[in-house]
Amino acid sequence: MDDSQASACLDSGLGNIQGDNAVQDDFLNGVGSDYQFIEKSEGASNPTPMYGLTYSDAGDGTGTWAFDSSVWDIYDTIAIGFKFGGQNQPDTWFVYELVSDISSGDWVYNAGGGQGLSHVNLYGKDSVQVPEPGTLALFGLGIVGLTLARRKTRAS
Repeated sequence: MDDSQASACLDSGLGNIQGDNAVQDDFLNGVGSDYQFIEKSEGASNPTPMYGLTYSDAGDGTGTWAFDSSVWDIYDTIAIGFKFGGQNQPDTWFVYELVSDISSGDWVYNAGGGQGLSHVNLYGKDSVQVPEPGTLALFGLGIVGLTLARRKTRAS
């Protein structure tokens, strides 16, 4: 993936990112503990129905991926994970944080030795919502007003 699709590589390793089985997902059990699993695609011919996560594999270590852009309406941050493995080679995975509003792109992996793409996972998280300054000011004025009203009642 290039910088136009991914803002950062969040994590990578040997092992598994199972997604739908969080116990077997090294990303969710490590760096990605603040993410939640959204969807998994088992192959280009078997898209997962909810957000249509699919990928293509040209057979030469390159391919494409895509999902329904409506996922961005639900999550502020989305990460995509690629799991490669096979033919008695160690499984390898990579998880990238996507650039906002990106819902398709390309992948390239050159490991040799039968390391084909096994599946793709989507992960999401909501950002912490910080109240606007006006809301905080209004709340503060309310507390000051209650305090002054209480003092006035005590003085009477």
